[in-house]
Amino acid sequence: MAFHARVDISAVVNQYPEAFKGISPLVDVGGGDGTALQILVIHGINFDLTRAVSVAPISGIEHVQGNMFEIVQGGCCFPYEAIPKDTGKVIIAEAVIDEGEEDKYMDVRLALDMVMLAHTEKGKERTIEEWEYVVNAAGFTRFTVKRIQATISVIKAYP
Repeated sequence: MAFHARVDISAVVNQYPEAFKGISPLVDVGGGDGTALQILVIHGINFDLTRAVSVAPISGIEHVQGNMFEIVQGGCCFPYEAIPKDTGKVIIAEAVIDEGEEDKYMDVRLALDMVMLAHTEKGKERTIEEWEYVVNAAGFTRFTVKRIQATISVIKAYP
C-alpha cells in the first residue's frame, strides 16, 4: 500500500497541487505507515490500526493508533462531527470506477477492487454514483471529483 500511496499521492501533488492547500493539520485515516503525509510534506496525523502505526517511521508525523470502525459511529471513515461546518471539507483520494468507460487505468482500478475484496469483508472500489451515496449518507451536502492521470481521483466533500 505504501508503494501505491507513493505513486498516486505524487500524481495528486504534481497534477492537482491546490488540493491540500491551506490544510493543517491533515488527518490521514487509514494512512498505514504515513507515506502519503510524508509525500505531501504538511503537518499531519496518521490514524491507523496498531499493526500499521507500530512500524511507521519516525518522521515528524504524529501517529495515532486506533480503529476507525470502532470509534466512528456508523462505520463511516471520517469523524464528521470534527469537521468545521463553515469551512471544513473531507478529501478522499480513491479510485472512482467508470462503468462502461475504458482508459489506461481501468485494469489497475479493477485489480485494486479485487485487493479490497480479498483483504476486507465489504471493501470495494466505487463508482461515482456509489461515492455520491456514501458522501450524502455521511451528511455532506455536495462533493466534487477531480480526475487526474492516475488510478485515483480526488473527491472533496463539503458540509
